[in-house]
Amino acid sequence: MDKIKTYRPIHVNMESDLLYRLDSYKDEGKHRSHLIHEAVLFYISHLEKAGVRTKRWISN
Repeated sequence: MDKIKTYRPIHVNMESDLLYRLDSYKDEGKHRSHLIHEAVLFYISHLEKAGVRTKRWISN
């Protein structure tokens, strides 16, 4: 994964059990944020393959 930094952090609420399971896949070079990044990309790919229509969001 490229070095990606954001200056607009997001806050995600997750169950502690889910984070515990996610953390079991961490290693020296892979932090939780990298795993979440990969999971979001995987899910977006899944949505695109399933033909789910995108919505237009407007941020303030």
